[in-house]
Amino acid sequence: MTEIKYPKFKQIATAIAFSPRLEANIAEALRLAERMDARLTLIHVGEKEEAKKQTVKEILDRHVPGEQMVDIVWETGNPVDVILKACEDRNIDLLIAGALQKESLSEFYVGSIARKLCRMSKCSVLMLTMPKTDGTSFDHIVVNGHEHQKTASAIHCALYFAERTLARQLTIVDEMEGGGNSVKVEDDATLAKSLELRKEARSHEKERIEKIVDNYSLDKDLRIEHRYIFGKSGYSISHFAQSIRANLLVVNSPDKKLGFLDRFFTHDIEYILSDMPCNLLIVRAK
Repeated sequence: MTEIKYPKFKQIATAIAFSPRLEANIAEALRLAERMDARLTLIHVGEKEEAKKQTVKEILDRHVPGEQMVDIVWETGNPVDVILKACEDRNIDLLIAGALQKESLSEFYVGSIARKLCRMSKCSVLMLTMPKTDGTSFDHIVVNGHEHQKTASAIHCALYFAERTLARQLTIVDEMEGGGNSVKVEDDATLAKSLELRKEARSHEKERIEKIVDNYSLDKDLRIEHRYIFGKSGYSISHFAQSIRANLLVVNSPDKKLGFLDRFFTHDIEYILSDMPCNLLIVRAK
């Protein structure tokens, strides 16, 4: 059995701002840290003030009374730079960030802090669209399953996340561009050939996905489905996750560092970031 390396979230961080969502953000991070048996770091970009310290203490006391595995970082400076440095210095495995489900055109081109973190972070990033004080449900998780060197790690990470958050269903989605058909259909013979190629492609994909799943030791009864969808990578899985009302979409990290022009020539993960269908986990294996 081949060992597949995927991130186990033992060091979790979340950036906090003193906004109406402060308690929800902290509560979500605390809940996930408990589920993952992880240590939590709260990162605030701003001055360390007594009133702020007291507010955070009161929130922590409400949600985890007694001994707490929580560190707090107080730093001033550029928000993205401070958060990324704090994550790197503390060897963070998962950064939890707030996100907007849909941004205006100008906001997308300028780029929110959350999306900059998503593109630049060296650790996995979980973007929560609507954090809740009583916890977000991750009942149905969708993960990309297309053939790629990072996909096995993403699927294993999704299985790990599903177990820890008590998810009920995991759907592994194969995005097949061009309908999975490389034969031009002109007559009965080419139609038959096209159908045969599609059948072979699905058989190959099914076998590949089964091997990945079989290499993960499941500790609980989790319903796993394998689905095929056709269309542009990133765009089609985003709409699929939205159509089935998934709670979380898990995808590979980009193959390269995305630049300014990548956000004009939309592709892959940028389709998802521009109009998030649900909560999003971007997996980066260290």
